[in-house]
Amino acid sequence: MPTVTGRTFRVCPARSIATRGQIASRLEEVRVLLRSRRAFLGMAAASAGAVALSSCVGASTNAKRLPRLGYFVTYHPIRDPALAPLVEAFLTGLRELGYDDGQTIDLVWGQSEGQDDRWDTVASEFVRMPVDVMAASAAVAQRAAIRATSSIPIVMTLGADPVEQGLAKSLARPGGNVTGMASLTSVTAVKRLELMKEAFPSVTRVALLGGADPASAIQFSAAEAAARALRLDFIRLEIGPTDPSGELERALELATKQSVDALVVLSVSAQVSALRKQIVAYAASRRLPAAYPNTGGFVDDGGLLGYSESALYSFHRAASFVDRILRGARAAELPIEQITTFDLVVNLKTARELGLTIPASLLARATRVIQ
Repeated sequence: MPTVTGRTFRVCPARSIATRGQIASRLEEVRVLLRSRRAFLGMAAASAGAVALSSCVGASTNAKRLPRLGYFVTYHPIRDPALAPLVEAFLTGLRELGYDDGQTIDLVWGQSEGQDDRWDTVASEFVRMPVDVMAASAAVAQRAAIRATSSIPIVMTLGADPVEQGLAKSLARPGGNVTGMASLTSVTAVKRLELMKEAFPSVTRVALLGGADPASAIQFSAAEAAARALRLDFIRLEIGPTDPSGELERALELATKQSVDALVVLSVSAQVSALRKQIVAYAASRRLPAAYPNTGGFVDDGGLLGYSESALYSFHRAASFVDRILRGARAAELPIEQITTFDLVVNLKTARELGLTIPASLLARATRVIQ
């Protein structure tokens, strides 16, 4: 069953970080901290029901009830360090606004363990507690939260276009209980494909890989239209929640049979993200140029190209929505913000290993280059 844990994780010391650059500079420190706690998590996760993990200070003994934030995560970041930078950006934003877990806010983690069908149970538990506000980045988690409540505010730490998904009436005036940060996922999915064609003009047949959820469907439609405009043949590879490992294996077998000469990952559903190492390894084994979202750890795990909106900025900025809601603002009236900062990451180490040359024009535009 999904686990809902209270006061489970905080990066110490709780010092303010004001800029994206400063956030990024601490990521390795966060990863080291998370690795040091793996063994404890293994013991704690073996217990049934609610799992209470360590925190930097003891549980609050204040008689006054703290505001409670229910945070949807696929895995606790101790188990998946690829999530650590994003979680740290969100927690940093909260700390800058005066919210310190166990002292001024009660942070409750709801984990699906990579199973999308568990989000409804997590959302129901948050409503039962109840929490004062929820936060989620996964579209499936956001929809589960909406099914569970129409009154508790829901903050998107990162989300596909909520209007396209039917989660909000408009960006300027959401009208419901969902607000936060919205990404231009259809735009970035198309841009990923365009960058692939720019870097490797000889590509003619591309595999488009993503989740089997409504948010991914929107990205597939946009990318397929772009592929036609670029005169590229393409195949669509969807990875669903029922048997993700088996579905990925069958999808990659199809890609091999269809003789694709490039791979573009469109979306980072829980299933796709959890299988990132297998996806990157497949591209390497076939010596395929491949482009990925920057979230989920693809490029750091050996992926060639990464292009996305700045997820670090989005998670950091989302904390301000939590703050405004806890101070009395209504989600229905808080305009949803679109992310306008984008990152292009190039893994030159992988390019050399695959014998691929990245054009200088592309390298000049890169936000980060992995040597």
